[in-house]
Amino acid sequence: MSLISLSNSPSAPCYILQLPRFNIMLDCALDMTPALNFEPLELVPNASIPQKMKNATGRQREQRLLNEPLEYALPALNLFDMGTVDVILISNYRMMLALPYITSHSTFKGIVYATEPTVQFAKQAFVTMTEHTYRIPRVNSTAPSWKELYSGARTESQDLKPQPPYGTGDDDLVSWRELFTRDEAIAALTSVHAVSYNQKIEVLGRVQITAHPSGHSIGSANWAIEIADKRFVYVGTSSGAHDRPPMPLDVEALRNADVCLLGGLASRTYSTPPHERMAVLLRHVAGTVGAGSPVLLPVHSSGTLYELLEAVVAHLACSQLQTVPIYIVSPTAKESLSYANICVQWLNKTRANKVMLPEWPFEHADHIANGIVQVFPSLSAAFSKAYREPCVIFADSPNLRTGDAPQLVKMLTTPARGACCVLSDPEFDPTAVLAPFHPLGMTVAVCTVDPALPVGAASELLADLAPSCAVVPAPLLRPLSPAVSGTYAGDGHATDTKFHLRYDGGELLGLDVGIPVKVLATKFERAKIDVKLAQTLKPVRVDHTTSAVAVEAQLDARDFQYHLDVPDSSGAPTHVTPTHVTPTGKKVLFGTVRPRRLVQALAQHGIRHVSVSQQGTTSVDAVEQKIVADCAKTVANNTTSACSAAPLSFGLVNIRVTKHYIRPWQFLI
Repeated sequence: MSLISLSNSPSAPCYILQLPRFNIMLDCALDMTPALNFEPLELVPNASIPQKMKNATGRQREQRLLNEPLEYALPALNLFDMGTVDVILISNYRMMLALPYITSHSTFKGIVYATEPTVQFAKQAFVTMTEHTYRIPRVNSTAPSWKELYSGARTESQDLKPQPPYGTGDDDLVSWRELFTRDEAIAALTSVHAVSYNQKIEVLGRVQITAHPSGHSIGSANWAIEIADKRFVYVGTSSGAHDRPPMPLDVEALRNADVCLLGGLASRTYSTPPHERMAVLLRHVAGTVGAGSPVLLPVHSSGTLYELLEAVVAHLACSQLQTVPIYIVSPTAKESLSYANICVQWLNKTRANKVMLPEWPFEHADHIANGIVQVFPSLSAAFSKAYREPCVIFADSPNLRTGDAPQLVKMLTTPARGACCVLSDPEFDPTAVLAPFHPLGMTVAVCTVDPALPVGAASELLADLAPSCAVVPAPLLRPLSPAVSGTYAGDGHATDTKFHLRYDGGELLGLDVGIPVKVLATKFERAKIDVKLAQTLKPVRVDHTTSAVAVEAQLDARDFQYHLDVPDSSGAPTHVTPTHVTPTGKKVLFGTVRPRRLVQALAQHGIRHVSVSQQGTTSVDAVEQKIVADCAKTVANNTTSACSAAPLSFGLVNIRVTKHYIRPWQFLI
């Protein structure tokens, strides 16, 4: 069993779990941060930018923004043959955004598993992204592409050569792609199979997959994978808070795994807990609208929008500002808000029980009915007619590169308005987000709302889960850098304290991009036993918790599925005498064979001059093999022989191994 990471971005994980003759991809997120190197997509092109790049002011270093269609970073799919991937497991809808590239531009022919809310929210995200991107008219040009300019292929244009984004090198640009089309997104959804929490899924009869609540967002999941006698758990983006709307993190289902992969940790550390950062955000909102000015909150139309909307409405009511209108501008916001209120089985018990009263799990349905909250698909004439200040506006998207949020920023950027822009998304650097809009005539507050587990909490979670081996992205084993520089108001920044993840309960491995890490060796295969064969078995009780039985069977192996059937009498094995364990009178050997103790025990029975041989570099004391055996014949003569790791041999005693998991092993003594 090996693991390979295909992404170097903590916020966009993608892993490959390699099993014997079976490969599983864990998440396929799309890194959205490269879009920060481009000018915002606007319905009305900015005529003052004729060239491909424009200098952005207000940056710590000179950065030329690209006036081109936005591009995003894919996982390093070229490092692995996607045709050999059998299954893709999705932890939440944000981790599914690279799926259209995989289904339309690779040889992948497998199955994708995700919960029903994850599928629906991903569909809404696909619609939002494609509508915002492709509503902008494309201009055909014969001019050299920006990548040609950057690569230095045209030296005469070095003055226009863009700088690499935030330390990105030439190799990273290979994975940058323009956004998928709507047809590609629709085609990707056809390969997705919706599952429920705790639903056991068998793939090829040998791998069992189960989704468990992760607490991060509605329908988000962690995954448990079982193959034969080994158990692997993937902890994607999770939240340990129990008072949030989603069903809380199921820790019990993740305990005592052989291998645990932590793949969705927060890449930033914060000086204040989440509820204090939320309180700061609400104070900025109430203070701004209380002064008669508008507030803009760029957010995704799913996820934290539900919590932010409820908190803002409640806080404005407590501040005697309940008449302030709240606008939501997104092509899928109406569908998203409606769907959240019917996901009862995916919510925590408090919200799920509201439907028995009857009440809506989320209060935004009542707020929309009362006119407190108004939803618009875009900045249409209807929005202009309803708009009045002061107000609160939620708009796609957090990076201020697509949708109507960039136009709203320009509309509100006048000092006389006194507007405030609240940035709450943890994925994007606030300095880079605001770079195209300088000089900025509005207040900016950075109050990050990040439900993901921070590194400190992840160390505590690992200690609770107690896996034999823990695997994390290699950067999390090194000191973390501060998230932002503290240029703007608010205390949602990362502190200067640098943390690294620790785990003292077992082995801790780091995962670098493209480098396979072997995490576990699987020794057994799971087999099903025939009913008639099972009826012939007569287990012997060894103690109050253990019974032992010898099994003589015919192994039928096909399509990676194994069956134990009644053996054919004509094809009985000749190297051992066919015998069965009787209810009484037959001595059954069981437990752990230790060569040194075995030699000592034989000496007590008069069998001396026994030599012990050692294979490889393994010490004799460490050579162990758990067995359940039938002692068929013994010889009490003083015979000199050898006892080694595998196979063990001594005299003429025959020991036949019997296991629930079948492996072609024989112990001949």
